[in-house]
Amino acid sequence: MIIKTILILLYNLASLISADLKMPDRIDDNWVLQTPSNVYFEKDLFKYIDGGAEIFREFGFENLTLYKYNNNNNALEIEVYKMENTQAALGIYLMKTHQEFPVEEISARNTANPYQIVITSGRFFIQVNNFSGNSQLRPLMIKLSQILIDQIHEPDTSGVLTYLPPQNMIEGSEAIFRGPIGLQSIYTFGKGDILLLGGKIFGASADYTTASSKNMTQLVIVYPDLNAAFKAYNNLILNLDPALKIVEKFKDNFIFEDHNNEFGWVKFDNNQLKIQIHLTAKP
Repeated sequence: MIIKTILILLYNLASLISADLKMPDRIDDNWVLQTPSNVYFEKDLFKYIDGGAEIFREFGFENLTLYKYNNNNNALEIEVYKMENTQAALGIYLMKTHQEFPVEEISARNTANPYQIVITSGRFFIQVNNFSGNSQLRPLMIKLSQILIDQIHEPDTSGVLTYLPPQNMIEGSEAIFRGPIGLQSIYTFGKGDILLLGGKIFGASADYTTASSKNMTQLVIVYPDLNAAFKAYNNLILNLDPALKIVEKFKDNFIFEDHNNEFGWVKFDNNQLKIQIHLTAKP
């Protein structure tokens, strides 16, 4: 009994420490917050999002606080993910969204539909869930979103996205990655952590219009220094997927062809790797 009591106290203490953003116990005297709020840390995130936890961990996940409000037969659920930094939160947001439909009343970057508002602000990634899709709950969803955002005082930053060339970029195609899981959703260069990101280094990608009818994709990875970038460049060459054939190789760049007869180009440039894929002609 004593051990059980101690465990409960420790759990409640952890919950208080991890709940960086606070929610009121009641909203408009009708909506009541269920207590205690559930808190998930890195080792047990899979209990809440089984099959989707690894991408959060790859980006740099710290904790998730889950708030639930009830009003008779209605319910709203709020997921507050605290990430390692602003780029990690933005990376998750971009992976979870495609075309954005923002709510103007919300002062942070967001997109919304009748069932959910998804937000990135500072190091937080937030989802306000309305599982019923009841449109009458939308004002309350907006209010709850802003209550959270008003507590965040970290400046938002685009970080690695600023290294992508803006000309001919297709709006809404931007993505951030930090490891093999995120990278695989963009392109398969080889097995494992082939770009030596180590769960620490961010890369970015976006699609671009071209003179042909097919778009191409550009990636940029910014390493801490020239040596780290050169090591990743050589690792890519040595472990390139067998389906990708190097057709030309120079001192600081190489050209490859894939099984779709499309070309790719990789350049080692100071502390960066610059990559283009889905090229219809050899560069």
